[in-house]
Amino acid sequence: TLDAALDGNEVPTEIYRNLIDAVHRSFAPMYRYVALRKKLLGVDELHMYDVYVPLIEIEEKPVSYEEAVEIMKEGLSVLGSEYIERLSRGIAAGWVDVFENKGKTSGAYSFGSYDSFPYVLLNFSGKLKDVFTIVHEMGHSMHSSYTRETQPFVYGGHSIFTAEVASTVNEALLMKY
Repeated sequence: TLDAALDGNEVPTEIYRNLIDAVHRSFAPMYRYVALRKKLLGVDELHMYDVYVPLIEIEEKPVSYEEAVEIMKEGLSVLGSEYIERLSRGIAAGWVDVFENKGKTSGAYSFGSYDSFPYVLLNFSGKLKDVFTIVHEMGHSMHSSYTRETQPFVYGGHSIFTAEVASTVNEALLMKY
């Protein structure tokens, strides 16, 4: 059953099993974090909504969209000048719809078609989390851009399994930066 589920996306079973093993190896730190969060919040049972409650108050410096783009470029600079140039051209070409607007859906998305540039919808509010959001969504868009440039239409899509790789790598690079 597992082989059949992964076959359509050409994901080797070994890759899937390695992913599951990595998650299992991370359980102990996650359990410690959950125990600490419960203790600090003074609750016996942690619910999903409790995960979003801040544990401490930190004065957050506002970040403009322009600053966010510069932080993104610096954080992702290890991917090379061609990557940063393509990313910069995308920003300049209007890939990103930045701010909330009447009728605009919440959250953030990267999408488009094979013969269009990728579009990113953000609801940028000037916080550090928004820098992570644009870095994540631009990971999807850069992946799509490279794919559409190098692959024919029939291979121009990607699975959810691979779609999150580029975006998550971008987030990890930003965090390291």
